Amino acid sequence: MKTQSDYTEANRLAWNEVMPRHQAANQDKWDQRFSVPGYSALVDPELEQLSKIGVEGKAICHLCCNNGVELMSLKNLGAGRCVGFDISDAAIDEATQRSARAGVACTFVRSD
Repeated sequence: MKTQSDYTEANRLAWNEVMPRHQAANQDKWDQRFSVPGYSALVDPELEQLSKIGVEGKAICHLCCNNGVELMSLKNLGAGRCVGFDISDAAIDEATQRSARAGVACTFVRSD
């Protein structure tokens, strides 16, 4: 009988398998865009809602953060401490590296 951890591990492995394709299609694009200080990938209607809520100085936790572009965008919009979580080792590696290259202070954690 399979346990919950068996399904979680299968999910992690599946995401790690597809991430190289995702990265090949998008990594250069995101790296180039985040090389511009203050860049945000967020658009309306999400951006409009976030402006109503206000993110300035707020701590942000982003579950299922994937490659980190939304969390980095929130940081560039003035958020305080930003931590992203994702099950994929490959996604966390990409997000961590992009954040470091762009100088956007976010922390990324591999977790289920």
